[in-house]
This record gives sequence, C-alpha cells and structure tokens, in this order.
Amino acid sequence: MKTILRTTLAIALACGLSVGAFAQQGGHSLGFSSSASSKVTVPLLVPNDFLSLEAWVYFNGSSYSNGTGRHTIMEFGDDTPWFGVNSQGQLELYNIAAGGRVPMRAWTHVAYTWNLSVGTLYINGVQVATSNQPPWTLPTANVLGIGHNTGDTGWQGYIDEVMVWNDGRTASQVMSDMQSGVTTPQARLLAYYKFENVTGQTLANQVTGGPAGTLGSTNAVEANDPTVVTSVITGTRKTGEVAQAQLQPSYPNPFRNETNITFTLERATPVRLTVLDVTGRVVATLLDEKRAAGTYTVPFRGSLRSGLYRYQLTTEGQTVSRTMLVQ
Repeated sequence: MKTILRTTLAIALACGLSVGAFAQQGGHSLGFSSSASSKVTVPLLVPNDFLSLEAWVYFNGSSYSNGTGRHTIMEFGDDTPWFGVNSQGQLELYNIAAGGRVPMRAWTHVAYTWNLSVGTLYINGVQVATSNQPPWTLPTANVLGIGHNTGDTGWQGYIDEVMVWNDGRTASQVMSDMQSGVTTPQARLLAYYKFENVTGQTLANQVTGGPAGTLGSTNAVEANDPTVVTSVITGTRKTGEVAQAQLQPSYPNPFRNETNITFTLERATPVRLTVLDVTGRVVATLLDEKRAAGTYTVPFRGSLRSGLYRYQLTTEGQTVSRTMLVQ
C-alpha cells in the first residue's frame, strides 16, 4: 500500500498537481512576517542522537533571494541545527545537505531525518538530498525557534503541524506523517504543534508534558508576533493559495482607550472585524459588511478592562487574528 501511495504521489508531483489531498482537513496555521520577533520560542533541548524535523510550510514572499537568503522554518540555538529554505529555493539543513525546490505559494510538506548514520531531506515525501554528517556541531542548544531564531531571515508566510522527534523517521513514516498527521501519544515524539490551541501568547504542545511555545520572543505582546490563520480555501487547508487578507499590528499597542486596526484586502469580500476576550467571547463588532479591495484603518474605542484581547478579521475563506493589550 505504501508503494502505491508513493508512486501516486510521485506521479502527482511530476504532473504539477497539488499534494494537499493527502493532508488533513481544516484547522489553523500561523502566519509569519519574516521579522525577528515573528517566531515561536520553545524551551526544547535538541536531541543528541536520533532526530527528525517535520512541518507544512507556505512561502508567500516575492523571492527566496530576499534578505539573507536563508528563510528559517526551524532553528535550534544558532544553526545547531538550522532547517529552512536557501536563496535557490532548496530545502536545506545548514552546511549539511540541500536539495530539491520548495515551491512558493503552495502548501508543502518538508522533513529532515537523522538515524545516526544518514541524514535525509524530504519534500512532499520524496527524498531530495542525503548526508553522512551529523545535524549539529554541538548538540546542546536548548531553545527552538519556529519561523526565526537568530540572525537569518525569518519565514514569510505560513507554517503548520511542526513535529520534533527523538527518532530517525523512515521514508515510509515521513510519507505517513505527511498524508495523515499523527495521533498522540507517539513514542519518541517530543513536540507537535498544530496551532489549534493558542491562549494569549501560549501555544499548546500536543504531546502531554511537552514544552509549550510562546508567540514572539517574550510573554509580552509584540507588534510582529505570529498571527493565527484559519484557511478554508477549496475545503482543504493544504491546497490552493491562502486568501490574501492581511491584518496589521494595531497601533498603539498596548493602549488605554483607543487604538487603530489596519487590514488589507486583495479582492472584494464580506468582512467581519471583531474583538474577543481571552475566553473567545466577542466583546465588540467593529465591521460586518462587504468591502472592496484596498487598505482600511478602523478605530477601536472602548472601555475594556485591563488585559489581553484578540482582534479578528474574518473574510470569505480566511480568519486572521492578532493580540492587543489594554492597560
């Protein structure tokens, strides 16, 4: 059965077809802006023996050659190891192996595995490069950055279903993870972030007892924190382009009585802009109407209690939200 699925996938890729049909339905992802604070910070020690990294990614920048030309998907410490896309669009484990090409504006499954003798890179379940070199120089890094970590260019676009294993996943296991995801608990699975459960600045780990992540560099709300995105384009989260409704950081933030919320629409669509408290209860509806393509700024004036709130933009096929702090 695995051989049939792998052959089917190879044919689909050769024909330029989307592999989203193999992915899970529905759910959330995180949107990243490529800035230094647009990341998830996780207190996780890199395994010093077996290692596998997996994620679904969607790059919506104009070119892979922008910035440093190293677009971070995951990074432990400072390049120990770094996993991302280089300026040629190749999937890369920095200074270890690189190969294939990660398409822009398409959901793509990427993976790296190390089984103590061979490291392998996969794009959409297909092997694209191997190396006999271990994935770290000094396996002591204890902070994982998703989307960014140190001095490289952060990810611009969306990331979902991040998995870190203390296991050298096989080709068939990578294919299965891509097609169906995984259920927990799983032996040797250290972290699994599906971005379904974000409370304030905290991202839940699907692995019981595993470390939670923090949106941004600290527990404080920052202007460029990753945004929670819900995409229902064509009914499958991993197919088609993500609807281009962009929600900017509110300004000022934090604020006391008034702030401004700016968003951009690339096409005409019904728009609903709401403010929610930490329980998810709608405390204010700022817009609920159809708007043409363009950029809009909506003032929010309210006498809310001090605390963390989320403002949410819902369009035809997408929901995007950010956090703001009332002092």
